[in-house]
Amino acid sequence: MNRGFHTKAVHAGESPHRGGALITPIYQTATFTFKTVDEAKRAIEISLEK
Repeated sequence: MNRGFHTKAVHAGESPHRGGALITPIYQTATFTFKTVDEAKRAIEISLEK
């Protein structure tokens, strides 16, 4: 298969057949920032209560 420049740019760094996946998997992650440790602690405690 002859890929064009844009296709090569989008798929750069992918290893073919890594674990059988056809494309690189999406990792859903999030980062949160807090002004203080106490603020982070409260946020975690609230999420654990649910």
